[in-house]
Amino acid sequence: MKSSTYTSNMLASIKLAKSSLINAKFIYGFFTRDETLVEGLRPINKNNSPDRILSQLKKSPRYVTISMSPPITNAKKSTLLSDIKLVRENINIVYSAEDVGNTSATTILVQDTGLLDRVYRTIKRSADLRGITGNLTDVSLKLGDVFGKAIDRALLQELTSRFSEAGANFISDSTRIGTGKFGQVRSTITSYTASDKFVLDLIKSGEATCSPGPVSSIALLSDNLAPIQESARSEVQAISSNDYITIFEPVHMRESTDKEFVDGTELIATLIYRKETLSSGNEITRLLDVLAPDSTTYNDHEVKLGATYDYWAHSVYRITTHSISVNTGQVVVAKVLFQSEASQAYTVRTADDVPPPPPTDFGLRWDYMTKKLILSWTFPPTSQRDIKYFQIFRRSSINEPFTMLMEYDFNDSLALPIRYENILPGNTQKQSSPMTMYFDTDFKKDSDYIYTVACVDARGFVSNYSQQLRATFDIIRNKLVIELISPGNAPRPYPNVFLRGDIFLDSIVVKGKRRFKVYFDPEYLKLVDRTNNNMGLFHIENEGRYNISIIDVDRAENLNIPLTIKDLRKPA
Repeated sequence: MKSSTYTSNMLASIKLAKSSLINAKFIYGFFTRDETLVEGLRPINKNNSPDRILSQLKKSPRYVTISMSPPITNAKKSTLLSDIKLVRENINIVYSAEDVGNTSATTILVQDTGLLDRVYRTIKRSADLRGITGNLTDVSLKLGDVFGKAIDRALLQELTSRFSEAGANFISDSTRIGTGKFGQVRSTITSYTASDKFVLDLIKSGEATCSPGPVSSIALLSDNLAPIQESARSEVQAISSNDYITIFEPVHMRESTDKEFVDGTELIATLIYRKETLSSGNEITRLLDVLAPDSTTYNDHEVKLGATYDYWAHSVYRITTHSISVNTGQVVVAKVLFQSEASQAYTVRTADDVPPPPPTDFGLRWDYMTKKLILSWTFPPTSQRDIKYFQIFRRSSINEPFTMLMEYDFNDSLALPIRYENILPGNTQKQSSPMTMYFDTDFKKDSDYIYTVACVDARGFVSNYSQQLRATFDIIRNKLVIELISPGNAPRPYPNVFLRGDIFLDSIVVKGKRRFKVYFDPEYLKLVDRTNNNMGLFHIENEGRYNISIIDVDRAENLNIPLTIKDLRKPA
């Protein structure tokens, strides 16, 4: 095995307190035709009063709101607008930590983004070695039995619930697996300063477990470091005094008086950066704005719908120190701008993945002039203004599925969505404006149909059904009879879930039996809504009781047996 030894000198570094990003969240305001193609516009008025900010947000079609915390530091904080202007005008000479050391060192930002995936794979290998199989919940329960009190079972189940690893895709990630302590570790960025002679080897050694920080990809970073390491190793292996000289361009400089010693650090601004990852894999990084050092919020209005952005922040300090002028060789007092390390990065997907509510005010009426049944409805109450399709459905009874009669397509988006419904060409009608009325020419005075409507937004997300109304005609009274079959918001796959009355058979007729067994085998243990709130449809132990009623029809006697369900998932 070939090995080499390289001379290296001591590395210098600077440590400045950095800002912290608390959260970054995408807010979808309302629809615009070009929302997936171009970035939104930043509000012209920059008045920072709370009322003005709220007014701007209400008028913005979409934006990302960022919450952050200023650095905890003993440095003096500036509140002058002139200092923010100073940073803006001198952004090209705001130095980073890697600029402080000598000319033969490079600083790398590392972020362990693959932590949860590695933990999941470790748990899965442990289960495979023990022959434990089944769904994710079963695996975590059986592993918990193996390890006993040596592991937190709730945490084990949370770490095992990596459904994306099992091939599942979700419309909305309302529950973020891996927040808390693991999320904090994953979002922490660490900087390493290494000699140029082995900086590439350093990044490659951690490639399997860590990834770079928010600035660049692992491939791009390796490509940039390769020539640096090669050049450093090709130099004469000797230590030079130039290795200890750092040259900065100050924003202010004056001659130093005799016996004067000036040293100071002042926090003067915050930089907000954003990186956009394109579908091609290319990345675009830009400085969004220079903010006051005590800023706690920032709203990025210049975003596209469907884009992926990474946000992070740097704190900017003005450091006053003694230096030697390159031009005159005199001792001077210089003021130099430095930025801290990057804060943890937040990734935001600008997607509106919330399906629209169903249409409202759905009604039926009979037109005596044309002798046709007329269906009418109104737009659902939503401020997003992104409803672009209406769908009309009909069925003969609750035992049949709905059939789509017509879809009104009035989508004026410049980029049409991917539709996952197979709409027959004859059942769609393109329109230049919305239509909230439909004439059913098939309905006759002897017909008996159930009707409902639904809507689809600009991204192809479908709503649940509206109210379901049954229509018959009373020939004697010459009047349309309308009956409410189901309230609105029934899911597409389960149109009967809200039907009035009991649709389940609870009575079982048997004879000649003396014993029976009761089995409870639910498909799901908990059902949540879109906001991750438990709908409370399933009760166990003291939360609810179930009753079995046994009736002896020959003797006209009955026996009620109360039952409770014990949750065996919990440790004894």
